[in-house]
Amino acid sequence: DQTLLQKLQMQIGNHEHFNSWNQGFIIHHYAGKVSYDMDGFCERNRDVLFMDLIELMQSSELPFIKSLFPENLQADKKGRPTTAGSKIKKQANDLVSTLMKCTPHYIRCIKPNETKKPRDWEESRYAILTKATWPSWQGDEKQGVLHLLQSVNMDSDQFQLGRSKVFIKAPESLFLLEEMRERKYDGYARVIQKSWRKFVARKKYVQMREEASDLLLNKKERRRNSINRNFIGDYIGMEEHPELQQFVGKREKIDFADTVTKYDRRFKGVKRDLLLTPKCLYLIGREKVKQGPDKGLVKEVLKRKIEIERILSVSL
Repeated sequence: DQTLLQKLQMQIGNHEHFNSWNQGFIIHHYAGKVSYDMDGFCERNRDVLFMDLIELMQSSELPFIKSLFPENLQADKKGRPTTAGSKIKKQANDLVSTLMKCTPHYIRCIKPNETKKPRDWEESRYAILTKATWPSWQGDEKQGVLHLLQSVNMDSDQFQLGRSKVFIKAPESLFLLEEMRERKYDGYARVIQKSWRKFVARKKYVQMREEASDLLLNKKERRRNSINRNFIGDYIGMEEHPELQQFVGKREKIDFADTVTKYDRRFKGVKRDLLLTPKCLYLIGREKVKQGPDKGLVKEVLKRKIEIERILSVSL
């Protein structure tokens, strides 16, 4: 495969319709660029059709099967079996020889509709490309077509307007229109998906809210004298207790602060201050100072500091 690629690069490497890289090459056909991968290229095109298989097909009782294999086995017995690549090469050479004897003119026919019927035009096929032409164009049809072509930045030398048709010079220009049209549909699909997901999420939220309301339905009747208590977070009043602020960073926000009861192994309750910040959880206790000038005084002591990332679960 690499040897074939090297030969192609040596023979036609400078041709304007040929480009190559280390794993394949590109041919600039009339309809556009076509890339070929060299991995297994020779093996796929070798595909030898042996004589015994041709004889088997020619011995068929069906005339149609026989017509598919018109080879003259008597004349080809001395030569090597033909391959798919050699047949394509021979047909291409015959076609080129025929074309060189005349002056061909190529016209690419565009399928105007899916029904393949006359006078069945899809007038709004490319109208979605601009806001001015969608959903309807208010103006001359010729100016509307010109506006569409200019909206995709198509050069003026790549097309020409006729009386009832648009003549496009290169097929890539038509492919550009189709590509821009597909992109528009992709954008519309995203808008529809976004709206649908929003609808589903809102419906799920309403359902969850109703289920939560059903959980508390008639549960408050036995507690008619109860008072609703809104969540405050700081139930200690950290601003009035600077002795607790010393254990927390200056820029750390207090999400929750309250006095809790910790039970030891003998089930003896001890008061603790629980502080919760976005980074850590603090447990602060109080102990008497045993030495120094403050001996006998009760001061706050940091009993435990746990990072939020290390807390796996909380249970009651």
